[in-house]
Amino acid sequence: MPQGRFQQRPYIDERPCISTTHLRKQGVLSAPMGSRFTMQCGRHYQATITYQGNCLLVEHQAGGREIRSHVFLRHVPQPFGGRRYFLICPKCGRSAIKLRLGFPHFVCQKCLGLHYTTQGVDDRDRLLHLYRKAAKTIDPDSSGTLIEDIPLRRKWAKLDKYLERREKAEELYDQALEQVLAQFNKSMKRVKKKYGWP
Repeated sequence: MPQGRFQQRPYIDERPCISTTHLRKQGVLSAPMGSRFTMQCGRHYQATITYQGNCLLVEHQAGGREIRSHVFLRHVPQPFGGRRYFLICPKCGRSAIKLRLGFPHFVCQKCLGLHYTTQGVDDRDRLLHLYRKAAKTIDPDSSGTLIEDIPLRRKWAKLDKYLERREKAEELYDQALEQVLAQFNKSMKRVKKKYGWP
């Protein structure tokens, strides 16, 4: 988690969530009425979801007690067929892809006042995060370091896009690092002059 003046801000990564992406992958949105699913909403958090057509019955534990709440669904027809689903926030009524645990109910990011982790870091760390994200996309087994051997199973168009992003991030990161080093050397010169250091 970022340190400094932003460390008290609530971050998105810290909250369990339910999302339309996971619901679709689990087959919840295409299941028969009354189907029950147990979903992993976080590292150590589970919720039981019952599909009821235009809404979901979400059951989970919060504060040592059983919480039951209804989350309504909204779907938008797509131009080439199919539907795109959204979750309706029980608190404000906004459409959202994800609802996060707000103790005791799942509500949207806006209601919880959550922020992204990268909003609490400086430009250099944000660029480093972008670089590692691009490297992970190219090779899931990568630790975020330089990748010389590109796996051929990836589509070349996608590879070119991510390689371009990585190179841009490297270039901007080097420029930012040079600025920081220049400021540090300038400050050290002032300190040496003030205290008479060699």
